[in-house]
Amino acid sequence: ILFGVLSLIALFNLYSATVGGPQFYSQLKNAGLGLVLFFLFGWVIPPRLINQYAYWIYAIVCILLMTVLVVGDIRGGSQRWIEIGSFSGQPSELAKLVSAVVTARFFYTNRSVHPYRLRDLWPLAAMVGLIFGLIMPPPALGTAGVCVIIAASQLLFIRVDRRSLYIVGGIGLL
Repeated sequence: ILFGVLSLIALFNLYSATVGGPQFYSQLKNAGLGLVLFFLFGWVIPPRLINQYAYWIYAIVCILLMTVLVVGDIRGGSQRWIEIGSFSGQPSELAKLVSAVVTARFFYTNRSVHPYRLRDLWPLAAMVGLIFGLIMPPPALGTAGVCVIIAASQLLFIRVDRRSLYIVGGIGLL
């Protein structure tokens, strides 16, 4: 409810600032789409289905990110946008969600009673690294970094070998 109220306040502010200009209607369309997706993924699509197809979703987003590198639109000095029909968007925004979903799927399918070591986490690091590598060139260090931080923050909820954490932390500092 709070999110809805804040969104309405923001829309009213945008309407008053633009006097109902095209920016307002574009934002209204995006807010409506976001609301539909919120209900779709929040209540209609079961989380198990998303978990089941996590790697396929990951592959599709990687293909979209590769497509941006080849035929993406340059806006604001960065090549991040892709147009499919009348839809225009940034696959790098989807990559943020996918990094969370694929990390959760990885730990769901690779359960361990012992703390995870670096050799256990290499497949996950490769998947997140691929997302990072595909987002980074258009220059989008911030978005690429967020994808890594999302995946890394999920490590806080599992048991990781301390020695492995020290190694990764040292490499990160370098």
